[in-house]
Amino acid sequence: MGSSVSKLSHAPQGGVTANESLSRFISSEHLPVALPLWNTLISQPYPRVVLKSDWAELQRVTEEPLKRLCVNNLKTRNVATLLQIWLNRQEELVCALETQSEVFLQQSENILFLSGFVLKFMVERLKEEDLWHQFETADSDANPTVTMDRDLLREFIQSLIDLICSLPLTAQTLKLHVESVGVLIYLLSSTLTSAKPSFQVKTLQAFLTSDQAADLTCVLLQRYIAQSPAPASYYGEEGGSLVLGLANGMWNILTMGYSSVTGPALNEEQAEGFPESSTPLADLSVLLLLLLTNYCTENYSVPNPFRRALFSCANIQSDEKHVEDNEPGQHVESDDAGSKKKSLAAQEAQEPSDKVDENGQSPACRTDFSLLFETLCQTMHKEESTLVLYILLHRNSHFRTYLLASSNIEALMIPILKTLYFAKDSTNHHIYMSLIVLLILSEDDLFSTSVHDIMLKNVEWYAERTLSQISLGGIVILVIIRTIQYNMLKMRDKYLHSNCLASLANMSGQFKNLHPYVSQRLIAMFESLAKKHSRLIGTLHNVGEIEGLSDDSPLAEALADVSALEEVLRMILEIVNSCLFHQIKANANLIYALLYKKEVFQPFLTHPNFQDICQNIQLIISFFQARLDLTQDKKERILSVTEVQDVIRETAFGFPKEKLARFPDLKFKYVEEEQPEDFFVPYLWSLASRKLYWNQKFMPMTMEGNN
Repeated sequence: MGSSVSKLSHAPQGGVTANESLSRFISSEHLPVALPLWNTLISQPYPRVVLKSDWAELQRVTEEPLKRLCVNNLKTRNVATLLQIWLNRQEELVCALETQSEVFLQQSENILFLSGFVLKFMVERLKEEDLWHQFETADSDANPTVTMDRDLLREFIQSLIDLICSLPLTAQTLKLHVESVGVLIYLLSSTLTSAKPSFQVKTLQAFLTSDQAADLTCVLLQRYIAQSPAPASYYGEEGGSLVLGLANGMWNILTMGYSSVTGPALNEEQAEGFPESSTPLADLSVLLLLLLTNYCTENYSVPNPFRRALFSCANIQSDEKHVEDNEPGQHVESDDAGSKKKSLAAQEAQEPSDKVDENGQSPACRTDFSLLFETLCQTMHKEESTLVLYILLHRNSHFRTYLLASSNIEALMIPILKTLYFAKDSTNHHIYMSLIVLLILSEDDLFSTSVHDIMLKNVEWYAERTLSQISLGGIVILVIIRTIQYNMLKMRDKYLHSNCLASLANMSGQFKNLHPYVSQRLIAMFESLAKKHSRLIGTLHNVGEIEGLSDDSPLAEALADVSALEEVLRMILEIVNSCLFHQIKANANLIYALLYKKEVFQPFLTHPNFQDICQNIQLIISFFQARLDLTQDKKERILSVTEVQDVIRETAFGFPKEKLARFPDLKFKYVEEEQPEDFFVPYLWSLASRKLYWNQKFMPMTMEGNN
């Protein structure tokens, strides 16, 4: 909804006589479906707005007539009749497109806008059972209070799904597609106002029981992949036909003469505009896809066909064709959005693959992974794309295998790293999901190895130091270290800390040829935390006896801080130990950093929580220091930095690895919460509120702590 911009300030604010068709629509008069007045009603140039301030103003001045409509509609069933008209006309849409009937298409857009606007109001204000009662169909025009046993709202939902899946996407039908997706999102938001568990909400059930669930999943995914830009005529221009239509009085017509009604002033949030998007259909499609996928997880008794379709989605290219046409992991280059659309349109003609996923399920959806990968790379700065990547990596074995074999993984990694690096410009949840993606990727040894073979030049966005050349693995480590430091200062999120360290731990056995600066930052992080640990221990000693300790006392907090800090220090030591145990010959710079800061580790040699792991590190320090001392004695002078590095490299090849105590390999695996819906659904609705408008008084869409 809201597919065109209108400047409501251009509309006249004086009173006019109420438009007959709209007045009768909201009145207590029943309007039979064959009444010519309906044609007049759906031919009006209704305003379509995208600014929050305009949406809020439109809702404010239409509140009273819409309230009246909700009351009268229980007797007149006029809203149900409006939906019947839509259902009757839908079959003619394809024919109207073929015959270029602009009037018919415009009328269809108007029906969707008016229906959606009324539906949104009802969803916000009515209980679920009352909402569905509004759409009971009159048994006869003579007695509209007697209703038929017809599930009209469910039929309407199915008709919009059918439109999205079946109506060709062209410049003429773009608004219809956008309106359809928007209306479905508004209807789905009824789960937020219902007191029932989500799987018992009838609106959601209408989606989950649709026989086109798999088709809708595939189409929404393809719309997201295509990122089709809206033509210039989509939003219109200031002073264009839509604004002229408003200036001619349609604003006053829509508000039934209530435009002079006073109401509360717009607050700061309402006055803000939605971020302008050049790809409105892709943006709303991915939102609807994510919402449908994250309701009713596998822990519910009600199956979710959208989850199954997305989780089993397979590459449209057969394995043999993919190997023949492209090296493993290479993606097909696309010159523009048009070539994407052509490729996507051709998918239906491909022969389906019989390949099953790791759960033994054949794919319910197929798409071109090369184009999906390309879209993810281009849009990874958006939270919705990060969530799509998370779902596919975590639950889709086909795509995970494809991505991990990619020869262009840096194109995906750099936007993720930028999100973490510029954390102050990102939401907490975007940071959190980006880290989870890193953690899932780090579980794969091939990924952890390959990132150190990919060299980046002139990483200009990393401002702390000029990096003329560094491996992708090196910049990953730097960004994670920076995220840990940011979390300590700003967020203080224990789980974020854990995910950061788990990612480093998973990759530590494959750390190799670390940049000198990366090595310095890793040891510097330990040094900084070691100093903080020393201060906390000093504070505890100064407090004295612990008798009478309460859970909320300063001493109890200090003890908890010490315990948490020691877990982090221990993990960093294990990461350093793992790196040197597995890759000591390829990490001269890390050994140099250890020797340079060797005194930092002395206090932990006798600490019971660190003694075992520190013995390995001390053994390495002592072995290399002895060789350096011996070389320096032979030369009878202080060694230069270059000479020290040369000695370290030569000595590393003769290091007796068998003297090191072997610890279990560091392997952490991401495990999703038992009820992921509790996290993802509120998060997704907070994202939806940035694209569409809800009255926050009745629909609290924001997620606490999301900013």
